[in-house]
Amino acid sequence: MATQFDGDLSSIIQEMNVLLEEPTTKKEDKQELVDFLRDTAQRQITEFITKTKELRLTSSQREALLFVIRCCCSLIELCPHLKKCFCHSSSWRQQLGGGGTTSTGASQDYWQRICGLIEDEVFQLWLCLVRGILEEYHCDRYLMDVNSNIVILEDFAHWEIITLEQKDEQDMPTQTSFRVPTQPRISLQSYFHTLITALKKIVPETLPNKVLLTLKKMLLEQLLQHYKNLIEKSNNSTTPMGQNIALQLYFDLKFLQNSFDLSREQKNQFSSIQDAYRDVIDPFDFELLSTQLMANVKRAVTRYNCILGVLTTTTTNASNISGTSAVVPEKDPNVLSLCSSGATTLWFPLLPVVTNTHVTTAVENKKAVLMSSESEKTTPTRKATTTSSATRKSDTKSKSGAASFFGAMSQEWFR
Repeated sequence: MATQFDGDLSSIIQEMNVLLEEPTTKKEDKQELVDFLRDTAQRQITEFITKTKELRLTSSQREALLFVIRCCCSLIELCPHLKKCFCHSSSWRQQLGGGGTTSTGASQDYWQRICGLIEDEVFQLWLCLVRGILEEYHCDRYLMDVNSNIVILEDFAHWEIITLEQKDEQDMPTQTSFRVPTQPRISLQSYFHTLITALKKIVPETLPNKVLLTLKKMLLEQLLQHYKNLIEKSNNSTTPMGQNIALQLYFDLKFLQNSFDLSREQKNQFSSIQDAYRDVIDPFDFELLSTQLMANVKRAVTRYNCILGVLTTTTTNASNISGTSAVVPEKDPNVLSLCSSGATTLWFPLLPVVTNTHVTTAVENKKAVLMSSESEKTTPTRKATTTSSATRKSDTKSKSGAASFFGAMSQEWFR
């Protein structure tokens, strides 16, 4: 459909070229033709957007929403002749003598406003689709309510046992064992797997960055409200929440906080709910467990980063959690430029090109010691000498071959 529409516009543009190149036509008439083409294109786009709004598609009409979204995007991406109706070519400006409203800057601004109207309508359609997905796959339907010991046994994942050695009042060594969660609870892991599977099935394409940010914001709002309801229900119940339950739910909140990029408002919300769970835990126990707990959170975030790749950003958050600076790739890496989607975003982190100088030196020193010890016992034969020299030659050839390979890959032809 977009190809046919662009083909029709191409025929109109060709006819306009013939009319504008006609020497007998006045400049005023040429300017009137160009303005008529622009006004007609604007009127048709406005009518298209109006009819799109009048469809009043609901969140359950997912196929129709995706179809209309693709149609709107095709007007910008797959119809270059539509842009020519607003941004005139240099030949047209020469034929018009630079008069009227044909300046390059004004035409570009006009086209950008048209694109902005289409993109706003596309974003509203995406919001309708995303809200429907989150309503159908609401976290309250998948996350279990921790109101009994049986649910805890089914929902809580494996815990790590930590043993601390201390001395009592009589200076005798004593051992104390603690249990610390190592991963989010099972229902939270299952929920993310279900949501991501459904999202990829419903929308088999990459979500725009603006839509993805909105999706994550609404998802985190649902999760925060769920954990807030759990602690409020516990405070109003006759049987308050136990320390182990609070510790696991505190771990879940830390995992969510470090897995997603949060705004300042969201960070404050997470902190307030985490403080509510922390009040349930004994302060002395929490002080002993906090270091190991945060270490387990870091491991869990790194482990589940691939699973949450659709919802999280392309760059890993492990460096932000550990407090270390992010690894900066080499300025001139010896790889093709196919691993990046832009000037700053890397799809896959680059492996640094290093040489095993320390390992080679250690191996050579070990060989030298062995050869000297053998020489004290017996005289080395000519065969052994020939073998060692052949080994050194092969090592030299390997190093020179690797150097030439990486040197060739860094040439301008491979970039």
